[in-house]
Amino acid sequence: AGPVGMTLSLLLSKYGVKTLLMDKKTQMRQHPQAHYLSQRTMEVWRSLGHLDFAIEQHMPPMKHWRSFVYGTSLSDPVIAARDHLK
Repeated sequence: AGPVGMTLSLLLSKYGVKTLLMDKKTQMRQHPQAHYLSQRTMEVWRSLGHLDFAIEQHMPPMKHWRSFVYGTSLSDPVIAARDHLK
């Protein structure tokens, strides 16, 4: 399940509704599917027992993901980069 399914399951469990969280994939993904989590998402996760902190502990350093990088291939020089957090 992605962030929406996980959050829904946690919220329902918080209110006593039994849930079963499933995913169509049989193995863990090697790369994250979400590129950005909103402030509101982190607020909800924080209310569910500091899940926000656990996620922040496993994310790569900000310098590795804060910019959109443009190029013709992964091995060629960068044509341009834009910091999307400014």
